[in-house]
Amino acid sequence: GNKMYLGVKGGDSLELSSMGSYEPFETEIIKKNIKEGDHVVDLGASVGYYTLLMAKWVGETGKVYSFEADPEKFSILEKNVQLNNYQNVTLIHKMVSNISTHNLGIQSIALNDYFQKNNSINLIKMDIEGAEVRAIDGMSELLKKNQDIKMLTELHSIELKEEGTNPEEFLKKIRLFGFSIFDIDETKEKLIDVTNEELLENYPKKEVFTNIFCKKTNKE
Repeated sequence: GNKMYLGVKGGDSLELSSMGSYEPFETEIIKKNIKEGDHVVDLGASVGYYTLLMAKWVGETGKVYSFEADPEKFSILEKNVQLNNYQNVTLIHKMVSNISTHNLGIQSIALNDYFQKNNSINLIKMDIEGAEVRAIDGMSELLKKNQDIKMLTELHSIELKEEGTNPEEFLKKIRLFGFSIFDIDETKEKLIDVTNEELLENYPKKEVFTNIFCKKTNKE
């Protein structure tokens, strides 16, 4: 039910015009795990595919915090939120990291700082091109305080290594906050409870990336 400008400079980065859908199983997982009134976070919102859907699903009493660092993508994101007249979306043109900076270039924000006063978050979707480890470090307090928080994130071996970290470190950090990790099998449309070793055995051997779903089954 949403309208969208599809891409930057005429491109359709999500291939919605040709494929007709984008990450359908991941979309269904997010839909099932948020409800009206929830507060959710879209890290690496791109042009707003997930932001628009989450804004619809959390309703007028909910809130979507949408972060995008790329200026061109952020411009399209802004247009898409305005096009659909969502009043429950806050757009943040900053890179999410482990520290907050205020340089003249791309500014960074740690979620611990951003959500210092409003830290009740139900779900985080994260796709930030290898910067996930720094983002996790910068949201440590947020993850500790929210015992029912869920997270859907990309695990991209090459991008993590290009950013100076690795998949092993990323998975270990996630586990430290009491999360169980589920591999998202798009073909079978199943969530598979996996160990770090099982994930690392499959990626990057079969593919260079996958999406994983994380939820706290052993709450502190």
